[in-house]
Amino acid sequence: MSTDAVRKPEPRLRDASDEGADPLDPDQPLAVFLVGGEDSLGTAAFAMFQSRYAPDYRQVLFVSVGVMDQTVLDAGVDGTGNFQGTKETERLLKKTEDSLRPYIDRARQGGQKARGQVSVSVDVAPEIARLSGEISSAYPKAVYFLSKLVFQKPRWFHRWLYGGTSDSIRNALERRGVPVTVLPVVIPL
Repeated sequence: MSTDAVRKPEPRLRDASDEGADPLDPDQPLAVFLVGGEDSLGTAAFAMFQSRYAPDYRQVLFVSVGVMDQTVLDAGVDGTGNFQGTKETERLLKKTEDSLRPYIDRARQGGQKARGQVSVSVDVAPEIARLSGEISSAYPKAVYFLSKLVFQKPRWFHRWLYGGTSDSIRNALERRGVPVTVLPVVIPL
C-alpha cells in the first residue's frame, strides 16, 4: 500500500476564523467561550461576559459543536435512500461556522482578539471535553465560559426541557480539571 493511499484522519476541530485574523497568544489568558444552539442565550451570556470579564481576557476563542442529530441525518438522505454523510457534515460545519461570525465580530469591535473553531458530533458534552484537551494544551491559560438558562420560578418541566446540556458540559470539563465559569442567564418566569 502506498503512502498516498493512507489518509490521515481529518482534525475534528476546524478553524472558523477569517483569513488574516490575528493569531491568539498562548502566553496570555484566553477566554474559551462555548456557543450553543440558542442564539438569544449566547448573545445575553456574551454581553454578560463583556461587561464583567473582558478587561481580564483580551483574547477570545469561540467554540461551537454542530450536532449531528436526526434532523441532519434525514436531510442528508438522497432520493435513493442513501445518506450523503460528507456533504451533510460539511453543510453542518458551515452552518456552525456562520453562527460564530456575529460573536467574533462583536468581540473584535470590543477590542479583543477573536477566533472561532467548530466541530461536529452526536453528543456535545463529550466532544467539548475532548476538544478542551487540544485547546488547553495549545493555550495553557485558557478558562472556559458557558451559559446556562436559569428560571426565577422553576417549574418541573423547565429542567426536563432546558436543563441538561450546560450541566453536562460543565461536569465533563470539571472531571478533566478544566477551569469553567458559568454565565447564568436568568429568565423571570
